Amino acid sequence: MTAGHQGGCSNARTAPTEFRQRAVELARLGDKPVAALARDLGISESCLRFWKRRSRQDPK
Repeated sequence: MTAGHQGGCSNARTAPTEFRQRAVELARLGDKPVAALARDLGISESCLRFWKRRSRQDPK
């Protein structure tokens, strides 16, 4: 996975669905703190936490 999605949620909103899903999967694994994972992915921590919450509310 590349870190091509810079900035906060403004740019992350356009992130491909696959990118969001994989980011949430990685966050749930818990191998890395959410803040560090978000930084590595080039998104904000708040965005990653939002995606996690939203995926719990709308599992697909």
